[in-house]
Amino acid sequence: MTWVSLTSSQASLETRWAKADQDVFILAVFLNQYIRQQAFNCMALTHIKLNDMAVRVLKDIFSETADLDFLTAFESYYGGLGDFLDEDIGLELMKQMYEAKVSLKAVIIQFFLYEFAIDMLTILLLGRRH
Repeated sequence: MTWVSLTSSQASLETRWAKADQDVFILAVFLNQYIRQQAFNCMALTHIKLNDMAVRVLKDIFSETADLDFLTAFESYYGGLGDFLDEDIGLELMKQMYEAKVSLKAVIIQFFLYEFAIDMLTILLLGRRH
């Protein structure tokens, strides 16, 4: 790729990202128990901003208003406390199970998912398949 095509691709991606429901995508990453808030710049996306985002998405998608139970659960999740302790949700055990079950089938599936992701990004960025 040339510098011009990279710049054009980046501009296209930024335009599409600006039109997307960013809150849903950001929360999807945040709600991954292996990632939580670690993927984000905590100065740009603060604890309060994540909470506000979760409250908005709860209202937009489920037509529910956040209550004390929601706030308590969010705080526990954010801090990895209470019901969301790594040990209590079995993250280490799930990791070990996954590593033990990696097989040729899993590798093949991952390859096809990777190819699908590349196709989708190409369509988004260039409007066609590669």
